[in-house]
Amino acid sequence: MALNWLTEGEEPRGYLVFIDVPGVQEYISAARKAGDFLAGSWIISMAVWLTAWRFAKEFGPDVLLRPTARLNPYFYLFVAGEFGLDEEPFREALNRIGVSITALRDAIAHPLVGEGIQLVLPPFRFEGGVAKTWGRDEVEQEVKHAFVKALDCINKFIRGEDDECGLRRAIGAGRAEGEGQQQGLIKCLADLAAVRLPVRVAVLDVGEEYERFRNEMGEWIKKVGEACREEGLGYCDGAEYPLFFDWLLRPGVGAMKRVVEQGRRRIPTPGPWFKPSNYNDVVPEDSLGRKYVDALGQAGWRACTLCGREPAVVIMRKERGQGGKEVFARADYDELLRQCGLPGLPEGNVQRIIRPGEHLGPNCLAKRLLYLRLRDLGLVGFESTEDVSFRWYSNIGNRLVDMMQGKAPPECGRVFRYLTEENKDLQQVWATANPVEDMRREWAKCMNSVKDNLAKLNDLLSPLLGGYPLKRRDVVELHGPRLFYAIVRGTGTALAIC
Repeated sequence: MALNWLTEGEEPRGYLVFIDVPGVQEYISAARKAGDFLAGSWIISMAVWLTAWRFAKEFGPDVLLRPTARLNPYFYLFVAGEFGLDEEPFREALNRIGVSITALRDAIAHPLVGEGIQLVLPPFRFEGGVAKTWGRDEVEQEVKHAFVKALDCINKFIRGEDDECGLRRAIGAGRAEGEGQQQGLIKCLADLAAVRLPVRVAVLDVGEEYERFRNEMGEWIKKVGEACREEGLGYCDGAEYPLFFDWLLRPGVGAMKRVVEQGRRRIPTPGPWFKPSNYNDVVPEDSLGRKYVDALGQAGWRACTLCGREPAVVIMRKERGQGGKEVFARADYDELLRQCGLPGLPEGNVQRIIRPGEHLGPNCLAKRLLYLRLRDLGLVGFESTEDVSFRWYSNIGNRLVDMMQGKAPPECGRVFRYLTEENKDLQQVWATANPVEDMRREWAKCMNSVKDNLAKLNDLLSPLLGGYPLKRRDVVELHGPRLFYAIVRGTGTALAIC
């Protein structure tokens, strides 16, 4: 780190840069499906990393104070991809600390990088092989430009396009760029989706901070120099540098207060959603000039039903269909198929992305599409909250189906189908006006029809419970259904108070 600021034996010069994404919790919590939480976290993590990677690639990994390059799978993956290196040494390094992976891309399925960056930049950069100095304002603009480029790369990744950040090259593109109606729908909606995030940047001039440090800590610097010479430690002219670096990064002192002051000068926003000339004129447009998928075509706009902070670009109202089931309003569904050029597309294909009654803005739509691409790449293994919640029951269900040898009672038809389906969605299996109650009733009938075979069920469930002996009632109750579950969301910033 120090070598970036200490050049040619001069006093410390360079820039300490703080970058963070405000409003992270609001962005991630704007979610309805389990995949929304993961996609929101992954977008934040990748946007931060791609911004940091731009400077690590130009100046080297030593400029990364946070996130560190050491034992960082993101760094290893992008270095291997950028320079065509073998992944094996990097995998071995991670395996030694307990991160067991078969490929580096598997590690970045998890949003490991936090919302903040700290960079230690030198006072110059190379342009055409010549070192040229740059000022604080230039550094700030370059950082903001890097963040915008990072978001652009994520948007291109969602659309299945090549990007200058190397994201697609590093982890692949997935099937979402292929042919077929489902892929055509994803491509059509991706033109309306857009990842937009605010960014806050504070730049400290290290030379100026060093002067302040000498003025404030003059007596301490003098004592450090005297102690160095008394101990006969040799070269002592720079003995105060470690003290300076500690002072510079210590919370609550002058340098950190100036970072806070810079952050208060403006309120970062994701960018304008409306043109200044007309509050009804929404800025986002796709390549065809579309702004909405809205069958009514009325003037004005509607808020996104997930976040409530951006105008919806895909509006899919709901109505009651056959049997009282919630379906898309026919006018909205037909308009979507017309704009995407996908006549006859089954409604179930659309419901993988949008639920009836949802109005999605560009950011929230981008989360849904990004999640599908990560799933197509094999980086995530679930599609809904139910997938996660019922994974334990799915293991039991598959064994129960095998045990019945295809002779399941009629009462168990939909129950077994639900347990053995890869993507769990009770509203698809019980397509009725009240799917939850119908599921509960049929589940009870199914369990009553198979509970007489207690010995087999006991053998089936007991290993999963550490050999605990089960009674008849235990078997039925443990086998579900569980219609309530919790999503635990946390942040690593408050671990110190635990």
